[in-house]
Amino acid sequence: MRKRKFHVYPVTTIGEGIEILTGTAAGARGRDGSFPPGTVFGRVERRLVEMAEASRRQTPAKAP
Repeated sequence: MRKRKFHVYPVTTIGEGIEILTGTAAGARGRDGSFPPGTVFGRVERRLVEMAEASRRQTPAKAP
């Protein structure tokens, strides 16, 4: 640390750490339960939904 090769940033939440690391707003969950688009959490949420939908399309339906 004395050589200033890295910094220590105290954070209270994961969201604060994500914002420091990425330079992008982490995002807060809205009243509808989703995160704002363009935020880190919003982008993660969107990608998880995309992956779930792709998985459903690729998984054959089971016969009753």
